[in-house]
Amino acid sequence: RKNSILERNTIKNESSQCPDIIALTYASHGGRDDRFCRSLESAIRNGVDLQVLGWGIKWEGLSQKLGAALDAVRALPSECVVLFTDAYDVLFTQSPKEMRRKFEALNKPLIFSGECGCWPQVQRDNGRTCRDKYPLSPTPFRYLNSGSWMGRAGVAA
Repeated sequence: RKNSILERNTIKNESSQCPDIIALTYASHGGRDDRFCRSLESAIRNGVDLQVLGWGIKWEGLSQKLGAALDAVRALPSECVVLFTDAYDVLFTQSPKEMRRKFEALNKPLIFSGECGCWPQVQRDNGRTCRDKYPLSPTPFRYLNSGSWMGRAGVAA
């Protein structure tokens, strides 16, 4: 039997193959402390069916996480709403239904988190890319962060 992400989620809408959200993370191991467990516990407490990509695969770098997320969203119907989060520093505080409602209220097909630091580019060229290539922001969170994003699978792919 196939074990796709979509088949492991409960179908919540007869007219769609998509649940409220498809929640994904990437973790190759449990980590050095309890942060991964806390993330999983927060998902369970809030009814989030968090799918862990990459478990048991040797960690070789950030591109692994990005590639696994891309492969996962490519396998989904384009209209599904996907939430991708880091595995070790994200806690869930809302239900999938509430997260979906808030995402749709933004009326954007894809959103990313932002951060104050420019990582890892700041190490590569003494910060030139960070200073010169990123647009100014009205908030301190100027730099794109792949640690959490949400969007329609067809747009994310």
